[in-house]
Amino acid sequence: TSTRLSLTTMPVRATMPNRQVREQLHMGSAEPCLLVTRRTWAHGRPVTFAKLHHPGSRFELTGYYTPPGTPRSTSVNGVPLENLKI
Repeated sequence: TSTRLSLTTMPVRATMPNRQVREQLHMGSAEPCLLVTRRTWAHGRPVTFAKLHHPGSRFELTGYYTPPGTPRSTSVNGVPLENLKI
């Protein structure tokens, strides 16, 4: 049987990884990473916990917001940060 999740949290934090993480991800000693700490709950009980390290030079996170009552698009045309004209 499957368990329906009732809540998921995924805070993201910039941090300096320890030696073991740097070696496993082939990171330089001065490179920060994005640390995503994911927790999920079902029926008021925690069911998963994960710490996900992402090298800062190779990843970016993008969030999307659709206001209530607005139809959702089936495709999102994201623009890489380096291509933004600010």
